[in-house]
Amino acid sequence: CYKAIKANDPDAFVWGMGGITVIANYYDWMEEYLKKGGGESCDGFDIHPYAPTQPAEYSYEIALKSQEMFEKYGYGDMPVIYSEIGYTSNGITDEQQRNYVIELSAMVNDLTDVIVWHTDQELENDTPAEIKFGGLRSWTPEIVAPKEPYSPKPVFIAAANWNRLMTGATDS
Repeated sequence: CYKAIKANDPDAFVWGMGGITVIANYYDWMEEYLKKGGGESCDGFDIHPYAPTQPAEYSYEIALKSQEMFEKYGYGDMPVIYSEIGYTSNGITDEQQRNYVIELSAMVNDLTDVIVWHTDQELENDTPAEIKFGGLRSWTPEIVAPKEPYSPKPVFIAAANWNRLMTGATDS
């Protein structure tokens, strides 16, 4: 598949591992993939180092162990994207969600160039664990009461400030 993609578009960037998350045998699966040369069929790695209610150190450990395994098999210089990661405030407080996001952002700053946070807004039609990931509150007054629909959670404000700080953005 990789060779066909590159033959059709030599400039295409192919991510490997397809957003693998921490499944029961995550490290075994990754090791087997890398041992069999999986890094030869991609231009970078895509992982989801989730620990949705655990302190940032837990997700950082997943990211660090993943990077160590990439290095072990000679792929340590390849780009890594965290194409989905996040913390749900269902099981932790809004303040813990905020803290974990910023702490993890700082911890993995040298391990990845891209972090895609899951998700921008609290969902209403999903499992209890999924509905509290967002940085913005839900749109239904009954669900978010006594807060306002669409109001920013502490994690949204902190992430906006983090992004501004890290990108050098200024007022225009």
